[in-house]
Amino acid sequence: MGASFRNIGEIKELAGSDLLTISPQLLAELESTEGDLPRKLDPEAAKTLVILQIKMDKATFDAMHAADRMATDKLKEGIEGFSPRWSNWKRCSPSDLPSWSPALPQPSDHSA
Repeated sequence: MGASFRNIGEIKELAGSDLLTISPQLLAELESTEGDLPRKLDPEAAKTLVILQIKMDKATFDAMHAADRMATDKLKEGIEGFSPRWSNWKRCSPSDLPSWSPALPQPSDHSA
């Protein structure tokens, strides 16, 4: 499922995808755009592609991950950001948290 789009060009490149999460602003921009929107993703066309299959085991994954600087940097950034937040959260008492109650869906009456 595609999400976190920054512009409609990114969305257009996924034309043919079953599920996309698109912000209201980008939906409005798409609605006001005229022209063709050719399908970019096609399951039938994908069946004809020759795709290199990689035997994935832990050693292969670790080597590929280590070779991808963005993956290692982002993982490190996420862990370093999460750990202090988790420690702070564990020290909170319920009175420290904002009071709110989520809106829960009410059962509808289908007995009519």
